[in-house]
Amino acid sequence: MKCAQEILELSKDLTYITTRKEKDMWINAFYKWKDTWQEFLREKTEIDGKLVTKHKKLVSTKNALSRLIESETLFTYLEMQEIYGGIWPKYNNHIESFNAKLKDILRNHKGLKLERRIKAIYWACYHASEAPQDPKEIIEIMEGRR
Repeated sequence: MKCAQEILELSKDLTYITTRKEKDMWINAFYKWKDTWQEFLREKTEIDGKLVTKHKKLVSTKNALSRLIESETLFTYLEMQEIYGGIWPKYNNHIESFNAKLKDILRNHKGLKLERRIKAIYWACYHASEAPQDPKEIIEIMEGRR
C-alpha cells in the first residue's frame, strides 16, 4: 500500500533531522502526504451494520503526528539544542530503559518496607550515576544524620 510506505519513509526520516530547515521540510512533506491521501484516509467500511474507518492504523498515525506537530512537541530536541547548546537526544529510550530497571527492582522486592524500597532505588541511581557522591555521605543522608 503506497500510502503506508510513504508515511513509513517519512517516519524513518524523523531520526535524521538535525536543523530547523530540515524540520520545516519534513513538516511540509508530512502535510503534502496528508493532502495527497486525505480521501483514501477518509474511506469507511461497514462492519456489523456500523460504518468504521477503513484504514484505522494509518489514520491513527496521521492524527498522532498532527497532534505532535500542532503542540510543537515533535521537535523539542531541536529547541533544546538552540536554547542550551550541544546535541540533545531525539528520543527517550535511555530514560525509559532505566525506568524499567527501577520498576524491576521494586517488583522483585515487594516485601521490603517503604524506607528500604527507597534506599534500593537510591542505590540503583547511585550505581548508574556518572559522578556519584561519596557512599559515606549518602548513608548519612539516608539515615537522616545530615
